[in-house]
Amino acid sequence: MMRADPPAHGDPVPGNPAATLRISGISTDLFAGWSLLAIVNGLPPDQTLRVNTPFIVAADGGTKRMIVVGVAEITASELPVRRFLLKAYAIDGDSGGVGFSDTLHISAEHVDNQQALLTLHNPELSNIEIARCLWHDYGAMPDPGLCR
Repeated sequence: MMRADPPAHGDPVPGNPAATLRISGISTDLFAGWSLLAIVNGLPPDQTLRVNTPFIVAADGGTKRMIVVGVAEITASELPVRRFLLKAYAIDGDSGGVGFSDTLHISAEHVDNQQALLTLHNPELSNIEIARCLWHDYGAMPDPGLCR
């Protein structure tokens, strides 16, 4: 789950209801890796975002879901509007990537699919291999032959 560490429009930031969060994709061609952009308003300079456990975000309509596993700030912390890249993996392989015009919302505060958790913790898989195995773990595609 993403949260703001101690103390525009968008969803409230978990752990900091005074801040708002808007998540979008950066390219419909990216299915894995640093593929999402989070724009945060109202986050104090002494706070940041962290991903404590993987969680799921979904585009409006729920047809494009991604698992978020990491975060990196790409702006200065003293700015009123801050931007973060989110490391994420698509789990609906047949739905296409998430573009800048897609808005995503947190849909599950943690990943409860045990096969997906095994995939995420497999150090021998590349980013795209992780994404392809997650598509299999969530029933969207057949096993590409490297997941287990």
